[in-house]
Amino acid sequence: MKFQIKNYKLKIIKGFTLIELLISISLLGIILAATVSIFVTALKNYQVNFQKSTMQKEINFTLDSIGNDIKSGAVIEGSYEDFVSSGNTIIIGIPAVDDDNNFIYTGDAIELDYFVYYQAGQTIKKHIYANSLGKRTGQDGSDYVILDNLNTLSFEYTPGLASANQIKTTIETVKNISNTNVKMTESKITNLRNTNE
Repeated sequence: MKFQIKNYKLKIIKGFTLIELLISISLLGIILAATVSIFVTALKNYQVNFQKSTMQKEINFTLDSIGNDIKSGAVIEGSYEDFVSSGNTIIIGIPAVDDDNNFIYTGDAIELDYFVYYQAGQTIKKHIYANSLGKRTGQDGSDYVILDNLNTLSFEYTPGLASANQIKTTIETVKNISNTNVKMTESKITNLRNTNE
């Protein structure tokens, strides 16, 4: 019997050592933490910008609503019922209309509906006093909140309250967005009906 001895070579399998694996996992963790941090910051910035855009739209919508009623108005009243026109309250006398949108007259005098915009805490409200002869009768006594998060509402009457033909409306809102108080201020100048200025 013959014995043959074969030369066996041990194959050395190369792999990662424990230290190399720990370093790789640590680097991966650092990269993931940085990526998540960038993503969270980008998301926060998106939310802040989206909320600012929403605030801007709400302010512009409110200014347009008030401005449209001022444009439709025949007169700014000094007082009506429980309200007094002032720096943060305006009473607009708007011609009352029938179901065909024709002005309603009693003799030579035009009948009016009264729209009141005023600051109530941190909101802007609109109150309607509708003439019983007009089509807005169903809205008589209505009180609507038209804007929240209000800081300041102001009206400036030109040349003065008693003879105002131009009104500057300014709205300032403040909202806490992602632990940051964001303040926005917008103004709009509007002429009353049939003024040439």
